[in-house]
Amino acid sequence: MTKSLLSKLTAAREATVWGRKTKRTKPIIGSKEFFIENDPTKGIASKHNFGEYVEALNEEELAELDKFFKYLTEKKRLDFGRGIRFDQQGRPYYWVSVQTGRITRGFKLLDFDGLDRLIEVNGQYEFDLALEHIFDQLEELPQG
Repeated sequence: MTKSLLSKLTAAREATVWGRKTKRTKPIIGSKEFFIENDPTKGIASKHNFGEYVEALNEEELAELDKFFKYLTEKKRLDFGRGIRFDQQGRPYYWVSVQTGRITRGFKLLDFDGLDRLIEVNGQYEFDLALEHIFDQLEELPQG
């Protein structure tokens, strides 16, 4: 039996449990793929724009961004409500609701260049995003 045939049989066996197909694994967007410079196909934001966005956030807003990435990674169902709103300073934001257990929590997420793409691909990709790792990527110099 050839190695490729054996791997096909193994894959078929793993994909079927009691006659039902299991969910296929979705491609992953991690902290590295988050940036267009690192992955032009899956990338969400540019390092320059995201860096400027993060620099303008206060401590509470940064905590909300961290929470957002955590919920994406945990595959929580996020509801972006009525779309974009504007705060008292005129900054665009989304009111994001997430259900954790029986409780629905909401938080303000300031809009950034690429957030609309992230919302659009939510469900098509799995996420492995941690703010500290995204910061590490921001600090790396572009290759080339």
